Amino acid sequence: MTVIELECPTCKELLELDAGFAGGVCRCSNCGTLMTVPANPAVERAESLARPDSPGGRPGSPTSRAAARPTAAQAEVVTPADTGSGLASSGTQTFVTASGKTVRLKLAHVPTAGKRKRAVIRATTVVVFVGIMLLVVVLCIVLAAVVMKAGQPQRDVLTGEIRVGVDPAHNLLTDAGFLGLPLEAGKTTILAIDASALDRQWLAPMKDYVAQALARAPSNARLQVIMLTDLGMRVWPAKPKPLATDDHEALRKFLAPIPAMGFADPVAGVAEALAASPDHLILVTGQVLEQRQIDNISLQLDKHSTTRLDIVLFGVHKPEIQKLTSDTGGQYLSMPATQFLTWHEAMKKP
Repeated sequence: MTVIELECPTCKELLELDAGFAGGVCRCSNCGTLMTVPANPAVERAESLARPDSPGGRPGSPTSRAAARPTAAQAEVVTPADTGSGLASSGTQTFVTASGKTVRLKLAHVPTAGKRKRAVIRATTVVVFVGIMLLVVVLCIVLAAVVMKAGQPQRDVLTGEIRVGVDPAHNLLTDAGFLGLPLEAGKTTILAIDASALDRQWLAPMKDYVAQALARAPSNARLQVIMLTDLGMRVWPAKPKPLATDDHEALRKFLAPIPAMGFADPVAGVAEALAASPDHLILVTGQVLEQRQIDNISLQLDKHSTTRLDIVLFGVHKPEIQKLTSDTGGQYLSMPATQFLTWHEAMKKP
């Protein structure tokens, strides 16, 4: 269908109408103004119509009857010289334009020009585009929040316990390495485990898990275990080395008699481990380190800039401990001891 585009002279709404009405009249769908339909919209503009006895006035309210596509002109446009002839026929009314033209028509036959669809489409396009951009922004914000949340403390809504770097639904004991922390081929990893009295709840299952994890390590990974006790450090083997098949049983025999008692010094344990200049040091403890201990360990690590420190804390989360690991590019896992015990029990089930 070919359409004519025109502008309402009263409300300035952009309208469109079937081209068959060219040279006739129409009514604005927005404000109800009667107007002429230019025969040539490129050079003419629509003019509003007013009754001769009410110059500048507006016709009555818009008709609700829809006009069919015209087959002939439904409005008679006459010149000013013809205005004295009166009504052309019964029901025909006379109107004048601002330029002096007289128009005789039957209001029931006047079509209504609708809003220009292209303008509507353009507005809709803008709305859709803005909506998509807002959606993209929201998704970016959500993604950023997820990324930031990954390393942030997660509080259990039932127990109030805080976990960091841990998803209770994912058993880290089934991952490669040590609780998902890497035991890398060709590199030296030292595992320092706190055996203080407050670690009694989880120490025995931990010793069992250590033996399993190190048995799965790459054959050329150089490994060493340091048990931190109140009487000092117990070390096996004497120097970090790849573990042979026979070493796995020797490791279990080394770990078995070590009890959880007294109060071990994690700072001294870190110093003992760093003496071997390892690539990777994993500290497992139930102690919430004091600030002086954190500062001491940090000073030691400054002298071993290539050593990565990971800490597994079975206790109250402390941001300063988390920062200690991140400064070396390491990882920090904080969880209640019950979480580790739950995972260990699940490992024993067939």
